[in-house]
Amino acid sequence: MRVRRVFFQTSFIQQRVLVMLFPGRRLKLLVWTLNTIFNYLGLKTIVSYISQDCEEIPEFLGRKYGHMAKRLDLSFNLLRSLEGLKTFSYLEELILDNNLLGNDLLLPRLPHLHTLTLNKNQITELESLLDHLAEVVPSLQYLSLLGNVACPNELVCKEKDEDDYQRYRYFVLHKLTNLKFLDTRKVTRREREEALVRGAFMKVVKPKDTKVSLYASLASLENTELKLTYAEEPGELGENVGKHVASS
Repeated sequence: MRVRRVFFQTSFIQQRVLVMLFPGRRLKLLVWTLNTIFNYLGLKTIVSYISQDCEEIPEFLGRKYGHMAKRLDLSFNLLRSLEGLKTFSYLEELILDNNLLGNDLLLPRLPHLHTLTLNKNQITELESLLDHLAEVVPSLQYLSLLGNVACPNELVCKEKDEDDYQRYRYFVLHKLTNLKFLDTRKVTRREREEALVRGAFMKVVKPKDTKVSLYASLASLENTELKLTYAEEPGELGENVGKHVASS
């Protein structure tokens, strides 16, 4: 029999309840009872599905726990899609670290979500991600993108420095104005003020391929030299140069 685990954790009850001995209606009744008690006490229901090598969110997670989960941890899987999140409409915290999520990442609208971690995924485009998050998670206060190319950090690229990272923070705060924490740092008042004034101009742009640009310049120069070499008369040289400039 496959073991399905739902963990309930609180700030003062440091224990995990393993739900595996109550099949069918008794399982549903037990989960409903615990959830009711936790909600009454102001506690949170946590669902963990870690290191299962899944490429998509299992359907049974949403069917059984989507209506009650406040925190969902899907770390250390092989996720490329988040389609299965549609039933988790009450989520407040979502942990998606160490997956294979890329620039096509799409979240459903999660109005209660205040914490999102996407550390160590395959995200390279920052602006499109931030625009999407601003639309679907309006209550977001904590975001972490460490370990992605979109986050210019020395952990990802040795060529990046603290100035690169600070510009990234200004741009993120310009897009997501409600953030209180970004990556491992609390958002400061000064950062918020700088983001308001300069954040729009801090967009992280991918560097151009210098080799390609150099080859293109050399090719253009070579074509120009060929036209000049085959000019037979001084007058013809001027005409060719004029034609070259006009065609350029």
